[in-house]
Amino acid sequence: EVIKRANDTPYGLAAGVITKDLSRALQLVEQLQAGSVWVNQYSPLQLQAPFGSFKQSGHGRKLGR
Repeated sequence: EVIKRANDTPYGLAAGVITKDLSRALQLVEQLQAGSVWVNQYSPLQLQAPFGSFKQSGHGRKLGR
């Protein structure tokens, strides 16, 4: 249910997973529809660095599709 709720949005720029179980985190990361996924932290990006995204967060990158 968590993955379904997290992916139920028109945007997909970034997501985060907080857990003590690294193998579970990796399973969740694979299922999340987001350009960047952080595990147990949040890392701001430098604006000069290229990055991708999903859904309507993908302006300029093939519309995120």
